[in-house]
Amino acid sequence: MASTSRSSAPNPFFPPLSNASRLSFFPTVHEPHVFHPYQSLSMGGKGAIWSGGVGLAASALQNAVQRHDAGFWGVFTRTGGTIVTFTLMGFAFPFVNAVTANIRQTDDSVNPAVGGCAAGFIGGIRQGSFPAALGACVFLGATFYTINENDMLLSDPKGSENRTAQRAEWFKPYEKKPLPNQ
Repeated sequence: MASTSRSSAPNPFFPPLSNASRLSFFPTVHEPHVFHPYQSLSMGGKGAIWSGGVGLAASALQNAVQRHDAGFWGVFTRTGGTIVTFTLMGFAFPFVNAVTANIRQTDDSVNPAVGGCAAGFIGGIRQGSFPAALGACVFLGATFYTINENDMLLSDPKGSENRTAQRAEWFKPYEKKPLPNQ
């Protein structure tokens, strides 16, 4: 029987534990960009915890403004679906974002777009409609893509000189041109 060995293909769920990169974590201008794999389950869990807390607060607010005789437990029995939806969306976005980045081995604006699409799809499914899920997927995916793309454009270390030149061109004093002789 042949010996089983680990495949050399990267696992998108668990990054390698050793020899991930010989470069420092914060690269300088002279170092090439090196992709650092993400721990997708850890990121998803952290997102689920935070968004679950926000969902609990939203559920408590919903429970407080409704008239019912369930008391405090109405947070879980009547409006508990809000907690579940927030938790699932909070898990889906960072998890899918990290898995996409690990599979593609790159950090760009497509990863948050796919994560936003997954979170939006979960939020749309709560409405009980597939078209709503697709619409929320497209909306959140496009929103996260746009936000991330603009952030990358504004935080580009090589683009600061270019931005300075563009700013100088934009704010240059207006030069009056002489009227042509008639």
